[in-house]
Amino acid sequence: MPAVEILNVAVPGELPEAIRAARIRLPDANAVGETFTFETFDFLIAGMVLPHEGLAQSIEVYCGGMRLRTIPVKFPRDGLSRAFPDLPDELVCGFRSPIGAMTLPPEFELDLVAVLENGNRARIGSITGRRERPRLSIDPKLQALQLTSVGRTGTTWMMRMLAAHPGIVAHTNHPLEVWPARYWAHMLKVLSGPADPISSVTSHNFDQDLWHAGQNPFHIWPTSMGLGKWLGREHVDRLASFCLQNVEDWYTILARQFGKDAVYFAEKNLLRTPVQGLGVADLYPDTREVFLVRDFRDMACSWFSFRGAKWNEAGFDTDRALQEMVLPWADLLLSNWRARKEQAHLVHYEDLVLKPQQTLRDLFDFLAIDSSDETLDQVASAGTADQGFTAHKTSPNLERTVGRWRREGDEAFRAALNSNFRELLDEFGYAEAAAPEPA
Repeated sequence: MPAVEILNVAVPGELPEAIRAARIRLPDANAVGETFTFETFDFLIAGMVLPHEGLAQSIEVYCGGMRLRTIPVKFPRDGLSRAFPDLPDELVCGFRSPIGAMTLPPEFELDLVAVLENGNRARIGSITGRRERPRLSIDPKLQALQLTSVGRTGTTWMMRMLAAHPGIVAHTNHPLEVWPARYWAHMLKVLSGPADPISSVTSHNFDQDLWHAGQNPFHIWPTSMGLGKWLGREHVDRLASFCLQNVEDWYTILARQFGKDAVYFAEKNLLRTPVQGLGVADLYPDTREVFLVRDFRDMACSWFSFRGAKWNEAGFDTDRALQEMVLPWADLLLSNWRARKEQAHLVHYEDLVLKPQQTLRDLFDFLAIDSSDETLDQVASAGTADQGFTAHKTSPNLERTVGRWRREGDEAFRAALNSNFRELLDEFGYAEAAAPEPA
């Protein structure tokens, strides 16, 4: 299988008003319907852009709304006067940059946006494709369990319960946000990709900074055929196997320390960026994923209780905090759920509070591990023990955390919660309650 397949390269038939001409030369946008395959985990983006006025400064490459790379427009292109008689034959309007495919999700769409001299931006095209996972030279003994969610949904509480299961190992330092598998998966993304000295993404002076390594500054385009193939494929496969072995060793030692014959290791997968996804799956293709979702109105109330003072100090009123802080996190959860819900297991926070035994049994059956009454009692009791957990709480007891949005704030605040989270509430099966509960 090829490492990367480019399925479509497109420039809009009707360009933005500020753009006179644009072309994506690599991969070739003219070969409509062709699939471009690459044996290595990198490929080159190159093209040209001509604004109606002035010159373009750079091309920004986005994936899922997140900017991956900024490519300077700094290469001259000749022969322009044949197509544009009013222009000189040569202008600085070209761009090119390598892209490391391991920084992209398995199926991706890249948007190319031109940044003009006046600071305005204009979309000039897109590239869609897919990539394989690296070939691993070792077979993992453990299975990966990722608890995917966002903040203030009960992830710390649920991780404490997962860590109490005899078949699951997790680092138990509060707030249970030790995630070495995510660290090594991130290292794979960074170290496997080509550098771009033109964009100053990396530097030959790496040895002057003890806190940063970055991409290999000598993995650059163009390079020799043999070296390029090794860097883009064999090196990536070997690096992935190295990272996997480190994760295995970490959790094997931890399981031995806890006296566990573990089947899974568990980590939080707190969503913070649009391209984060399920990065651990590059090391563990059979990763099991559990989504933890909480009524987003209660989640917002918890955020305001937990961070409200700091947000106020930073000049965030309620509406701004909802729009710029809470809603983007909730939207990340929704987009990730839609992308992977067919293979994942969904846990509602409210079910975990109100009927923990059945909710945990369903979860452990999904994971195909012990769900006996004895184990369920052991796991559930781990969730009720305090263990220094008080500072993390914003309600006196678990039951009061369910439906708290009905009791907090005024009618305008509750109306704003219903309005802002309507789509998310519908998607995850929450009814829109109209009236608050009695105090």
